[in-house]
Amino acid sequence: MAKIEFTDFGRASSAAFLGDFGNREHILAGGAQLDSAAAFTAEGDFTVHNTAVAAVGATSITVTALPQSVPAGTILNFTGGKYAVVTTTAAAAATSVAVEPLGEEVADESDATVDIYSDAEVIPAGTLVGRTVAERLAGDSFGPAADADDEIFITVSDVNLSQTTDVDLVRHGTLIKTNFLPAYTAASSTIKTKLEAKYQLILG
Repeated sequence: MAKIEFTDFGRASSAAFLGDFGNREHILAGGAQLDSAAAFTAEGDFTVHNTAVAAVGATSITVTALPQSVPAGTILNFTGGKYAVVTTTAAAAATSVAVEPLGEEVADESDATVDIYSDAEVIPAGTLVGRTVAERLAGDSFGPAADADDEIFITVSDVNLSQTTDVDLVRHGTLIKTNFLPAYTAASSTIKTKLEAKYQLILG
């Protein structure tokens, strides 16, 4: 079972966003499962988006302005399993990335995720997770919350997916302080609407 640490007042100390007591009325303790670490984007990850076809043999890839630098030696795994190895560190805001001669064409509008913390497998408290009704009926685990999800929950405490996929979730109806919940700010308008319907959202 994922670990919840309580203060003397019975509140989960790892969840500053929790506006209610951390007891069984507000916490679904254990039993829920998360997908593997590969399904989640760890803190520091970002996407490299290709804006033009990169032909076989090309030594650079045109991309949208990079939000962060991409170190030399980084392996970019673009959509469709097309790989590119970065040869020169690309600075933040750069619109092209120098790579080893491509063995395969990289299609326009392809994405690759850069993991700057390759060993990061900890899903932090306050992560929004979800699944569709079909996924629940199929016995699937929770993944990162998406617009199409029918069930969206908030994780109570940090989960190290290299050790366990078991997770504690905040029960629907619980009071949530959105200003202590970074994932809320970053969520899409659709997900925010679903959270509004499931939780009592306030400013703490």
